[in-house]
Amino acid sequence: AARRALLQAADQDREDPTPFALLAGSVSMGLQVPKEQAIAWFEAALARHPTNAAAYMGRFSLVCQKWGGSHAQMKDFARNRAPDKIMIYKAFYEEWLWYENFLNDPRRSLRFRKDPAIVAETMQIYHDSIAQEAISDLSLVSRHSTAAEWLLVCGCDEEATRGELEKLRPWKSAVGGRVAIALVNPDAVISRYSTQ
Repeated sequence: AARRALLQAADQDREDPTPFALLAGSVSMGLQVPKEQAIAWFEAALARHPTNAAAYMGRFSLVCQKWGGSHAQMKDFARNRAPDKIMIYKAFYEEWLWYENFLNDPRRSLRFRKDPAIVAETMQIYHDSIAQEAISDLSLVSRHSTAAEWLLVCGCDEEATRGELEKLRPWKSAVGGRVAIALVNPDAVISRYSTQ
């Protein structure tokens, strides 16, 4: 039913990328459609809006290891396909989460988040893209929340982490997870990851 309704919506409004973006992500996962079909829907969404965030997030989800992709595919997609380089933070977070929660291997998760190459890429992207960017409207909250969450977990730069949390403080009702907890008690959350 969802597939049919979204395809009808896509046909009724030939400029709106939303139906194809939804089909490319959560609907593809739920219906377990063939990979080729999910990619075709992703490309159809991009044909209508080349930087559609929902389409990129949907496709990103499908290349995650937990959905049948791999860590390498996920990082390659984030680095080479996503228009916002902050998506690599989502890839790093997903890989860390895989080691931490799915494999229940705290040593491997610690090695991953403290890997010098991961830390260097994290900080390079941070300084190149959002270190000086203010959050001027709600549309920027997600990318800064993504950055803050990975900076918290990575534990690689306390000053950068605190800076992102301060930027997010006025938008606290729009964030969740570790970032929301860190906004209430930053010292406890930051020290948890930076001292490991």
